[in-house]
Amino acid sequence: MTRKILSLFILLLLSGCGSSGSQPEKYERNKEDPYKNSTVNTIRENQEIYREQLRTKGIW
Repeated sequence: MTRKILSLFILLLLSGCGSSGSQPEKYERNKEDPYKNSTVNTIRENQEIYREQLRTKGIW
């Protein structure tokens, strides 16, 4: 009896964990960034450009 309950519990746990990840990812791809042209994003973009320049040029 306890073996059946344990196996049912594990089955429910695995099925719940396996199916929860797909929906939020789909929502995130369709969501538009409200801060697209903000100062913070401009700073982040410039930091990425700077890091890429350091990678290619090297730190000397």
